[in-house]
Amino acid sequence: MTNEPIPRANLTEPRADVQLVVMPYADIVRPSLAVGLLHGALKRDHISCRSVYANIRFANLLGPSVPDPSHLKRMLGEWSFSKAAFRDQAPTDALPEGIYRNDFLTADATESVEFRNTMLTIRNELAPAFVDDLAREILSQNPKVVGCSSTFEQHCASLALLRRIKELAPEVVTLLGGANCESEMGLQTVNSFPWVDFTVSGEADEIIAPLCRLIFTHGREIPSDQLPVGVLRREDNPLFLAGKPIPRSVVDSMDSVAVPHFADYFTELEEYQFGESLRPGLMIEMSRGCWWGQKHPCTFCGLNGGGMSFRAKSPERALSELKELASEYGLNRFMVVDNILDQAYLRTVLPVLADEGAPYELFFETKANLKHTHVKTLKDSGVKWIQPGIESFSNDLLKLMDKGASGLHNIQLLKYTREQGIYTTWLLLHSFPHEDDNVHFEVAKFIPLLTHLQPPKSTSVILFDRFSVYHKSPDKYGLNLEPDPDYLSVYPISAEELNNLCYYFVDLNREPMKPGALALTQQAFVWHQLFERHTRPVLTVEVTDKGTEIFDTRPVASQRRHLLTGLREEVYTLCEPAVSTETLKRKLKYDESLISATLESLVEDRLILEMDGKFLALAVPGSIPPVCQLEDFPGGSEVKRPPYTSGLIQAYHERLQLQLQSSQALSEERASLPSQVR
Repeated sequence: MTNEPIPRANLTEPRADVQLVVMPYADIVRPSLAVGLLHGALKRDHISCRSVYANIRFANLLGPSVPDPSHLKRMLGEWSFSKAAFRDQAPTDALPEGIYRNDFLTADATESVEFRNTMLTIRNELAPAFVDDLAREILSQNPKVVGCSSTFEQHCASLALLRRIKELAPEVVTLLGGANCESEMGLQTVNSFPWVDFTVSGEADEIIAPLCRLIFTHGREIPSDQLPVGVLRREDNPLFLAGKPIPRSVVDSMDSVAVPHFADYFTELEEYQFGESLRPGLMIEMSRGCWWGQKHPCTFCGLNGGGMSFRAKSPERALSELKELASEYGLNRFMVVDNILDQAYLRTVLPVLADEGAPYELFFETKANLKHTHVKTLKDSGVKWIQPGIESFSNDLLKLMDKGASGLHNIQLLKYTREQGIYTTWLLLHSFPHEDDNVHFEVAKFIPLLTHLQPPKSTSVILFDRFSVYHKSPDKYGLNLEPDPDYLSVYPISAEELNNLCYYFVDLNREPMKPGALALTQQAFVWHQLFERHTRPVLTVEVTDKGTEIFDTRPVASQRRHLLTGLREEVYTLCEPAVSTETLKRKLKYDESLISATLESLVEDRLILEMDGKFLALAVPGSIPPVCQLEDFPGGSEVKRPPYTSGLIQAYHERLQLQLQSSQALSEERASLPSQVR
């Protein structure tokens, strides 16, 4: 691999001054909203731009028969591009230790020796060759600026590409932005990796066009006093080292943000013939920040960095953008990326969509204390899938997290979404600072009563992310945080640099999983198994002229059918939504002891759940609609990859050799092109 600058091509097609690249391992089932927004902003300002979906190209190179590191996480994606980024300085050939923890390896990687060999081939051969070929193809367009958006496991791949761009064309200005460049992470990136000219901290929508015009005039030598807010460069570091806050670019009005441009994503999908294996979806943004976190940040959340302030698009803009994107790309599936649903949309945007006949399939993240009428509104408007912040059923733990909801609120929501057929993604978390492990035993005891509802996606230990309350105030919570050790297998930089660069931290004081958390995990696993059966447990209720009839097939059912009449029927009906004993006694004109005895009998029949002095009826009304399948996710889905077997490795090596030969031939062909003075 030569480092000599390549000749610049004479182009027969229009050039794009700015090339924005989506590197692996961004998901290929949807276009990048970050790059789409920046492309839209540049297009609006009449700056030529091309979005390059390198993640699609790399997925094509891997093929469907090879494990996709994007499904494995735990720094494996970063590690797989560390050789391409850091060459002989890449720390180790050993896979990140995190993939061996907590049974992390999936069924695709059960044959660990072959899996390791495959990943080593990707890291040491395929990724460097892919980056070289990609850099040459991009430079054949004669760009002035090449930028990457980096979120989660895209940082090393982005660094690898920008390094190769600089080696081949030193005059091209390189940019890096995204969540991995927020605040000190962006500053450390531009400090540690000199081939990155600028990083952008914060929201680049309103500064990307002015920044590019400055680059067209000055190259990387933009006067410091002209740099847009949020743009970081090594030369300006003394300002921040002296204590000046690291600037962050922020958009004040969401209605001013450009409509995202996704056309290049679909062009690449078509070119690499992913049509049959993908059901793509679109991403749309209706708000930024978090209206709850603005006042009460959840202790573990680090998603917004310095941008917690909540800003939403006007209802008119949100509705018009849905319509415009659906018309432009011929899709009606949308993943709304907001951290939290704007409560005002329950009265504005969603009813309009319902009146229009729910023309779109939507995903939202929501707060967990939604009312029944809210969930009905979601269903009627086309919402197929939500991710509420449930996290636990323990009131004590929810208070520790500052969630602003109760355990019964969370169970109520699962009832409502099951009734409406809305797929609900949520987690059960444990091992919080200052938690009492006994609360998990308490939750584990009543989980068998909930097996007719959608189970958690998984149980998980609490993670410590940069920008979270835990990270900002570790001493308050008795934490001794340091960067996740898996970063050491990726980055060849000092401990101090790593502390500024990383997003994930570990607590050196953390103890092994305690008995309560283990009991919780085991019960959640059983719940999952029951719900994945062809015939799921049900607990349904229907009001007939005979009384209230309940049908129960849960393993803990006291009997299959119940007919509630008289006081039992009245008490049960009043326990939806959850109600206190005092309220029941006030509403019912019966002797208090009789009411208490009736409550007790319903609890014994496992039809009502009691928690902290409140009672909740558990049955789901009416005929239960089917739950969405994973391939129905509005944000796009991929046909399941076939299981990894030993017979596929040879085919992979043959594919690799063909790609390497093709890359070498293409490089030789481009090197023969006449040079062109820019």
